[in-house]
Formats: sequence, C-alpha cells, structure tokens
Amino acid sequence: MEVQEELAIVKACANKHFTERLERLIILLHIGLIEMTEGGTSETFRQWIIGRLGTTGFPLPAATTAPEVREYLLGLKENYERDYGGARALREALKGGLDEADKKKLLLAWAFATPVDFGTEYGRPRHLHCRKREEAQVRRRQAIEERRSLGEPEPPVPSYTPEMEPVRDYCLEYCPAPTSLEIDHLLPKLANRLYEMRSMIIHSASPVMFARPDAVSDEDKSGGTLFDSYFTREGKLVMYEVRVYIGDILQILRRCLWNRFVGSTYPSSPSS
Repeated sequence: MEVQEELAIVKACANKHFTERLERLIILLHIGLIEMTEGGTSETFRQWIIGRLGTTGFPLPAATTAPEVREYLLGLKENYERDYGGARALREALKGGLDEADKKKLLLAWAFATPVDFGTEYGRPRHLHCRKREEAQVRRRQAIEERRSLGEPEPPVPSYTPEMEPVRDYCLEYCPAPTSLEIDHLLPKLANRLYEMRSMIIHSASPVMFARPDAVSDEDKSGGTLFDSYFTREGKLVMYEVRVYIGDILQILRRCLWNRFVGSTYPSSPSS
C-alpha cells in the first residue's frame, strides 16, 4: 500500500513524471501476495526435493563440485517454480478465485506471438483462444486438401459451436470471447505466461510491461494497444500486445486474492 501511495503522489505531480515502468512493481507485489496466500497448499522447494530424491528416475547431480551442485539445484528450482511453486500458485488462484467474467477479461487482455529465436520473424500476436481456433481451422483445411488429393470426399462439416467462429487477422478487443471450455483449458497457460513475465523482471531485470499505464488523473484512457516483448529462460523472444490497463488488472488480482482468502468466488463488478 505504501508503494502505491508513493506512486500516486509522483503521478499527481504537476511535472507529470513517467511512472509506467515503476507501476509494474505493483502487479509484482500482488502476484507475490497470491503466492503467499496459496503457499499453505503446496510443498516448499526443500520439501519437494527431499521427497523425490529417492524416487526412480529423479535426476541426480553429475558431479559434486560446489558450482556444479549449485547449477543442478538452480535447474531443479526452475522446474519446481514452474510446476509446483509460484507458477502453480498463480494457476490455482486464477482458476479458483475468479468468476467466468474476470477469466474472460484476462484471456482477452493479452495476445502473444509464438516464441522464436532472436532475429527470427515472430508472426502475429494472438489471444490464446484465437490461436487455438486458428490452428484448428488450419488442421481442417489440411485435412480437406489431403482428402481431395486422394480423391476422397471432404470430411463432414461439424455442428456449429462458438469455437468455430472465424478469427480476425489481428487480435483486438472485439475478438470473440473464449468459451467456458476454452477458459478451463487456456487460463492455466495464460497464468504460466504471466508468471514467466514476472520471473524475467525479477531474475533478469527485464523491462517487461504487464499492462498499459493508467491515464493521469486529468486524462481520459485512450484506445490502442501496448506492444512489448520479453525473453524466456530458454532465450526465446516473445512479442506480445496488451490492451488492459494496470488499474483494471489490479482490480481483478485483488478480487482473486480476497476470494482465495475467504474461500469463495463472487461475481465481478465494474466498481469493485
């Protein structure tokens, strides 16, 4: 709260200081609170590794020097954070602490390009559900062409479902909303992306922007998107676009925190 109060004072200054990069720290603090709230439901890294050292197939260090053991433990820590630690906490919190309206807002907030090697063409950023639909349409076209080449009839046209709605050339705020099935399947993947962005800020000091900066008090929010990028731990470049504002994301994360704390989910509302 003190960090937010200090930023509010800076933003209200007549000189209009630029606080966009600092405001992302507020999102990091909320993600940290989510990790703390969820912490009681998961093993610590120490508990996790001790419990698995004797299991079949668990990797052991190839050497015993201090630098090599350190590298071995750091690798395991990354796997733990991704599958059991902070990333798991964020996945579980978003899944169980938000109603469907907020989950849809999150999936519509970010559009990601496919991770590529630096210097490679990155393609168009897509909402996760739009990319899933686009890939399904590509597979169907390929199946039709393959059958035609073999002189076979086209596959039957499936019954209409919302997932069959055509995707647009570029993902914008008026893209089709994800369905309930898409939300269940893709929200954990979005949580992984957000946690990956969080990790790049903390561990690599990457200047990643989660969301668009909020307008100064006497300005109206504008349209358009914020275009940014980050590198994964594997060195892949991810380009992405985001339409949502920092304040809107904070409202959703606070609802998530409260609902996980009290053990229930309440409908979202614009004024909350």
